[in-house]
Amino acid sequence: MSNYTWQQKWIAIAPKPFSLLSILGSSYIIKHTLRSNERRSQVYHHILLGFSAYDIILSFTIFWGTWAIPSDTPNVYLASGTQATCNAQAFLQQLGLAAPIYTAELAAYYFLIVVFGWKERQLKRIEILLHLIPSGLAWSSSIVGIVTNSFSDSVFWCWYSPDRSNFRFGFFYGIVWCCILLVCLLMALIYLKVLLQERKVKKYQPTTTTDTTEGRTTQQRREKKVSLSKQIAAQAVLYSGCFVLTWLFASWARIYEMVNGTDAPFVIEALFSIFAPLQGFFNMFIYFRPKYLRYRLDHPDFSITHYICSCGGLRSRLRERVGSSLANATYRVNFNPAAANDLYESSAAEKSHKPVAIKNGAMNGSDQYNRTSTMKVVAEKDSRTGETHNPCEKRSTVRFAEASIEEEEEKIEASADEIP
Repeated sequence: MSNYTWQQKWIAIAPKPFSLLSILGSSYIIKHTLRSNERRSQVYHHILLGFSAYDIILSFTIFWGTWAIPSDTPNVYLASGTQATCNAQAFLQQLGLAAPIYTAELAAYYFLIVVFGWKERQLKRIEILLHLIPSGLAWSSSIVGIVTNSFSDSVFWCWYSPDRSNFRFGFFYGIVWCCILLVCLLMALIYLKVLLQERKVKKYQPTTTTDTTEGRTTQQRREKKVSLSKQIAAQAVLYSGCFVLTWLFASWARIYEMVNGTDAPFVIEALFSIFAPLQGFFNMFIYFRPKYLRYRLDHPDFSITHYICSCGGLRSRLRERVGSSLANATYRVNFNPAAANDLYESSAAEKSHKPVAIKNGAMNGSDQYNRTSTMKVVAEKDSRTGETHNPCEKRSTVRFAEASIEEEEEKIEASADEIP
């Protein structure tokens, strides 16, 4: 043990706690997704499920680390495995290729939502490809490594042996770098789209107080759409930025080895061992970011300690009040961005004040989240008192009866499960 340098010990030990954090983050995303029937049916969450599942596999192999390397390998701290364990680890390690591909697909998903305005039904038509591509590449490259006996010790863990540089580049880093370039390109196009939307809104912004009601309504809808697009774009940039950070130092180390033929400086390898296992941990924070922002909006004087201690009571507070349709729609957008386009169309329908009927305190209409709403009340005879209510059928603002409020709060309680 005393013959090992502290750098060799760092390489063997440092990735383990960070990989456990990644496993925790990805597992929690999977748990949160599977708890809801609605989330289980959405393309966005399907992508995250695949992403998180492969990230758990990748993080597990990183945690396994040098333990899987054959015990007779020199200068490898904690090496205690056999060639069989080395092959098993390398096989699973290569399956982790699917994780960066899923990240690129997540960026493509956001691109289709923001730039082309795709909706859930359109995304479901191509969903099978979003899972076949990463799984097919990951499994085929892992099988090739086993069949060609290409796996061996690779400093941090078992992977393609150093003399198989063509496999390393063609089956892993070449694909990862293509994903990074694709993500950067799509993020630039999303930013450009949002920027053009903002400029368009400013161009048609009313400059006088004599604008018609219809013009102001149109302007409000444009501003709402820009706001939703910016929220979606922010989530996309965060996912993509963490992806680039995760693979930055790993790519740096591999490029240095390819160019100079020697190992990268230790500081690069140390940063590699820290950031490479953290993708799932980063994803967890981004995934639950909308809930955090909503809490800040409701509690301007919050502290992070107070937020952590009281977030368990957030659901009960939601049951005590019925939020606005825009607030609930914001949650849906953050967790299923494809809903943004449906929301934009529904907001236009809301402006038309389409009458809906209320009978016996129950609401028959699509706007199930407003406690008050302008609607047409249909005259109806009360079976208990024999009185006829609202015979003139005038349009008025109606407050729901207590029974309706209880029913509404049950719906809000159910929808609270959709909020991260």
